[in-house]
Amino acid sequence: MTYSTGTSPNSVAVGDFNNDTHLDIVVANSKGNTVSVLLGYGNGSFTDQTTYSTGSQP
Repeated sequence: MTYSTGTSPNSVAVGDFNNDTHLDIVVANSKGNTVSVLLGYGNGSFTDQTTYSTGSQP
């Protein structure tokens, strides 16, 4: 599977960020000044990204 993220992804973190016992993915997008959050379903697939604005080059 392929999942979209923001512009110039440069860092990734994996963890259970919403406390549902499923692994999620967060990607820092340096040129877009955003982070992308992909929540895990627990079956190896993830939601489409939700994007949050950040300061300069997260």
